Amino acid sequence: MEKRWYGRHGFQALLLGRCSWPGRVCRPYARSKTVSAVSREGLVRKRLRKKLHVGEFQELGCEVRFQVADDLSHDAFDAVADAFISQAIEAHGLLCGGGGKNPAWNVFVTREGRSSVTEEHRQAMERWLAARPEVKTVQIGPLVDAWHPA
Repeated sequence: MEKRWYGRHGFQALLLGRCSWPGRVCRPYARSKTVSAVSREGLVRKRLRKKLHVGEFQELGCEVRFQVADDLSHDAFDAVADAFISQAIEAHGLLCGGGGKNPAWNVFVTREGRSSVTEEHRQAMERWLAARPEVKTVQIGPLVDAWHPA
């Protein structure tokens, strides 16, 4: 078994990149990087890309805004919001966060697990909201990065 010599300060010096023997270059462990640096360099290992949700592990979501008629009661508004969540969101394996008060509602929609909202999901939400007579206006935003907004 080969015996290694780590210098006067031992293994701690090796970790810090301060080796004490000549001709040996030691580098410290990788320092933390920002997401912009990670995506710009492209030198990050797969495990870190997965942890940071970048590259092939990027997850997309979209913003959904809608308004109901002004004369709608609070109970009717709650019924529309509950139906939207159960029929347009949860039925397609989606999650939403946000909310609102009568007459406006604003949520951000993502998908359960490690996957993204698709264009089909956006169209299904838009069709569901357009089919409701109580809903006056609908705005569905573009697909954006759910973890690192621009």
